[in-house]
Amino acid sequence: MNNKNVKYILIVAVVAVWATIIYRIVGHLSSGASSPRPPVAVSQNQLVMVSDTFTLNADYPDPFLEEADTTAGDTILNGKPAQARSAGDQLLPPMESPTSIIQLTGIIGNPQKKSRVAIIDLRGKEYLVREKEKIEGFYVEKITKNSIHILYKGEPYTIVK
Repeated sequence: MNNKNVKYILIVAVVAVWATIIYRIVGHLSSGASSPRPPVAVSQNQLVMVSDTFTLNADYPDPFLEEADTTAGDTILNGKPAQARSAGDQLLPPMESPTSIIQLTGIIGNPQKKSRVAIIDLRGKEYLVREKEKIEGFYVEKITKNSIHILYKGEPYTIVK
């Protein structure tokens, strides 16, 4: 087919589609379709105010600040102000060591820039971390070929792949 024939076929198709649409709209309006129902009168009930049963804790760092302050402001728990804590204090139960909850999944190295990125699994979430980066209270000191060296609460730990 040449371009003229295709153009005429497309024009006929467009006219047919619009004719179908208009036919359905006009047919629906003229078929005596029921008009919207009139609004039903609703009895007036009194508005009852119920107090909220929850409180909000804003004890997390600002995600838009690079060096976020780890201490929380005064939060209110059950009507009493809570003590300010660092974010790392709440992360681990006292008996659990960081080596039991962090797993080194892989290491990606760039030989041209001589930099490495580690893939770690921290409590079921995977993260990409670089050297000198902080994540959930952990500070990544160094990334070697098959291990990472981290600091948690000032204590050094080594995670081996």
